[in-house]
Amino acid sequence: MAENKSTVEEILTRLDFLASAQPGSGIDGTDFVREQLEHENVEVRTSAAECAWEWPAGETAGKLLELARNDPERNVRVAAIKSLGWYMSLGEDNMYEDYEVGDSPTGELIEETVTVEQYQNIRDFLLETYLDTKNRSLDERRYALEAVSFVSREDVEQYIEEAYESDENKMVVSAVFSMGRNAHYKWKDKIKDVLNSADDEIRFEAIRASGKCDVQTSRKMLRNIINTTRSRSEFEHCVLALAQLGHTDSFSFFDNLQNEVRFDVEPEFADYMLQEWMLYNNIRNSSF
Repeated sequence: MAENKSTVEEILTRLDFLASAQPGSGIDGTDFVREQLEHENVEVRTSAAECAWEWPAGETAGKLLELARNDPERNVRVAAIKSLGWYMSLGEDNMYEDYEVGDSPTGELIEETVTVEQYQNIRDFLLETYLDTKNRSLDERRYALEAVSFVSREDVEQYIEEAYESDENKMVVSAVFSMGRNAHYKWKDKIKDVLNSADDEIRFEAIRASGKCDVQTSRKMLRNIINTTRSRSEFEHCVLALAQLGHTDSFSFFDNLQNEVRFDVEPEFADYMLQEWMLYNNIRNSSF
């Protein structure tokens, strides 16, 4: 049967809308997104797999895992691998919080209808994919590392470090991104080392990771990038990283951010960044 082009276009339009739907909007795209994961059109499957990050569920997890394993199209597999990262964001602790040490997973529902068994299967698949240098493409491997980097385990940290030392530039980019997701204090020096990298992608990921990993020693470098960059995106992510560091000596910068003229800073952006700085400043200075 001939493919209905207009139907495909309508589906892609709806998926694009669902990818940006705001929480609390009353829209539920979970079933629709899951259905499109089985569509015969490659572009639809790819778009649905990307959108699945925003609409997670246990049944969706199984379909994403199947696509990531077996879909004949690399772009679909990569998109599915990326969205499997959402399930890793639940974290080992969350998935085992109701169990005693040494207990076997029971498969009971833990969160968002995701079971311990599903979590384990996804985690193990992502690790296997990263390690499979013979059968998996570079993109599949590096995005598998990014997806599993939420997990706090020694082997994951070992693979991130291994990727950081890789001769493949894209793998290094993914390693620095993974450090930000992993958020372990051990990455601080490595992130700072590449914060002034001549490679735009590596530097960009180091900027983002510096805020997530609380690299306080990067504040001066971030301010220097803010003052010299010609990229609006890099500027805004430097500002966000500086806000996430929450250091008291940055108050004046955020209080005057709306007066920045180089990138014509919108008042809404300046206000949001000031609120972010106040939040993190409170967190960093709280005593427990």
